[in-house]
Amino acid sequence: MDSRFPFSKDFRSWGNQPACKHGVYRGALAADAIAKVLESTDGPVLAFGNGRSYGDVCLNASHSLIPTNGLNRIIRFDSATGVMLCEAGVTFEQIIRRVAHHGWFPPVVPSTQFITVGGALANDVHGRDHWCRGTFGAHVRAFTLIRSDGRVRACRPHENEELFRATIGGLGLTGFVHQIEFQLKAIRSTDIVASSQSFRTIEECVESLQRTVETEEYVTAWIDCASKAGYGSGFVLAGHHADESLRERSHSVSVPARLASFVPPSFLRPATIAAFNGVWGARPRPPVQRDYRPFLFQLDSVPHWNRLYGKAGLKQFQFVVPQRNAHQSVPELFAALRRNGLPPYFAILKAFGPRTSPGLLSFPMAGITGALDFSAALRPESLFRELTELVLNAGGRLYPAKDLGMSPETFEAGFPQLAKFLPYVDPKFSSNFWRRVRPTHASVSKDYFDSGSDVRHRGGNRETVRPSGGDISSGRT
Repeated sequence: MDSRFPFSKDFRSWGNQPACKHGVYRGALAADAIAKVLESTDGPVLAFGNGRSYGDVCLNASHSLIPTNGLNRIIRFDSATGVMLCEAGVTFEQIIRRVAHHGWFPPVVPSTQFITVGGALANDVHGRDHWCRGTFGAHVRAFTLIRSDGRVRACRPHENEELFRATIGGLGLTGFVHQIEFQLKAIRSTDIVASSQSFRTIEECVESLQRTVETEEYVTAWIDCASKAGYGSGFVLAGHHADESLRERSHSVSVPARLASFVPPSFLRPATIAAFNGVWGARPRPPVQRDYRPFLFQLDSVPHWNRLYGKAGLKQFQFVVPQRNAHQSVPELFAALRRNGLPPYFAILKAFGPRTSPGLLSFPMAGITGALDFSAALRPESLFRELTELVLNAGGRLYPAKDLGMSPETFEAGFPQLAKFLPYVDPKFSSNFWRRVRPTHASVSKDYFDSGSDVRHRGGNRETVRPSGGDISSGRT
């Protein structure tokens, strides 16, 4: 065993399963140090951020992980332009604390602020504002990528363009991302003006989502799948950044980190979920100005909330279906849920807009996406197979970052640019997910590595070649 990668059982996905053993790198994280490690190790290796992926894209069982939590520096932030350069292990929570009082905010925010920028790039994350903002990758200006041949590449839309596109949404398979430069979005206040509107059926929900995104910035729908009488009802929650902050408004509530350890897994059952949905969706709520945290990051106030699903863990089924088929296929999916008698504990829908990502394997498409949460103890695999068939028949796909069971055929059917992506997979990088969906994938050819070098070797020393647009690792763009 490589002494630089001592074995550990401490690394899991946010779904809290499967449990597996990794060799974990504990050494220096400077670019040169990582390059030397990648050159000398046999692999396979994988970068590990904050472990917020629900599925197994962040796991590399019985092989090596390189945690990025030590890469937590914000290198440069221009308060006039909103351009930030930071290391891959910086979290969105760090970014908000650093830039919000200057009138800036992350360009896209998923449902947690505790993901890393590297993870956001690798999974090309989206949020409730996809309709108007697209994915995180759409706002990335440049990044440095360390390949396992020791070469460090500066990637931009017009420099190493194909590697740039392959890495955005590339599931961490193209190499080790070290630094990332991206554009923030301007805001007048972190406060959110929030409102909600109830609906009675899934059909009404889809219509309400598509109508609301035309006027609001953040939009999502919460669906009741637990109560028999109100099945398919729920509410659309919408909001936008306020023009100015209030001195007194609703603040986020912190919950002790040990709470989830004391709440029994049986707490999450149809009766309690139905009661929760009844309280939240009982009536429409007029606009009210509130703190951004309970609006954008509700579950972040409960540390380790994933433990509420018990020792078996959490499995989520997240799909997207294209706009042209959404009015028919989304109700069909929820009808299948009801027919199987296995309701998700939580179910949400969001609208994706037409803005495309540069990423070759980016998940969103213009249409409707849904996320369905189940306890793994309920063994929902058979239901997932039925839902997958409906999604594929509608021309949709599944989200790799949330997946634990996608087949090679399903992956290939959902991502038509897969063939363009494959040549850019680094031969020493892999993951549980990748070995499952591409079990026969051949290594990248040596000829690829021998072309287009950004780093040359002279006498055993590494010489960085400045790309024409500057070297982002030196802070120049």
